[in-house]
Amino acid sequence: MRQDVDPDKPWVGPPDYVLPTVAPLSMILARTEDVVVAVLGISVYFDSFAFAISVRTKPGTEIDISHAFSGRYGGSSEQDQLRIGLAFSDGSRVTDLDYPFRPSEVQEPPVRVLRPMGGGGQSYRVDRDFWSWPLPSPGSLDFICQWESQGIPMTRCSTDTAPILEAARKARRLWP
Repeated sequence: MRQDVDPDKPWVGPPDYVLPTVAPLSMILARTEDVVVAVLGISVYFDSFAFAISVRTKPGTEIDISHAFSGRYGGSSEQDQLRIGLAFSDGSRVTDLDYPFRPSEVQEPPVRVLRPMGGGGQSYRVDRDFWSWPLPSPGSLDFICQWESQGIPMTRCSTDTAPILEAARKARRLWP
């Protein structure tokens, strides 16, 4: 039997009973001569948000990026992995490496969550979804990436959280 996210543990994952609203956002986080890392849209729930990271390579480039996000799970080195993080206006930060392997076993809510979700791609294009809890506070939200093997130092791009917070008010509950 399928089970939804435990309402007493909202930090475990996005709620299946909510239809999120989209906050328009697309921005390039990092760019080299051969690789681009970008944010493609934000889906906003009542208390959390999700976003997609897209990695593209220049046509004709012999770089295989199919394992960009598999370092934590696939055994590749930290330099080979594209790392993603968020910095919030309240001073808190979270990275994709902070998420526990068994989130349902975490009894107390963490300050922030950044959970890698589904994704896929080929050797020249990879997309990965991430989910973050709770919503950011008013102010700015910084998206951070680092990918040493591709010549991308820690890079950050900032956006205003107002569109995200506005979208949260428009999310809809699907069932009571």
